[in-house]
Amino acid sequence: MRRHRGIYFVVFALLLTAPLHIVAGSYALTQLIGNLIAPHSDHILIWFPTLGCGGAILLLIVIGVFRQHSLAFYAAAALFIGGLWTLSVFDRPTLLDRLLVTALALLLCLSAVYILWVVRRIGSDS
Repeated sequence: MRRHRGIYFVVFALLLTAPLHIVAGSYALTQLIGNLIAPHSDHILIWFPTLGCGGAILLLIVIGVFRQHSLAFYAAAALFIGGLWTLSVFDRPTLLDRLLVTALALLLCLSAVYILWVVRRIGSDS
């Protein structure tokens, strides 16, 4: 039962932070790619495919976590660490924004560490 609690926590954390990873992350990635390809123009047309790919990758990671594939756990940890990049892209004008971003960055780091601990536990129990 303890193993299942860790898996449910990982999936809950992924779905809870999905707007950060999928929506904000795909927007930041679209702006980065768009500014390299076509600077000074609107990049909204390439945001939708990036958004769809992000959702599909998150769905595959969730399925892999439920099936207890260690690669999916490592991908989830990398996704949480990638959330730190997403947080660094956007500006934080007020003190409250800075505090919220710092708290979210701490949550992402702790989630990544917990996922790596869970995958080591699952590997040692098998």
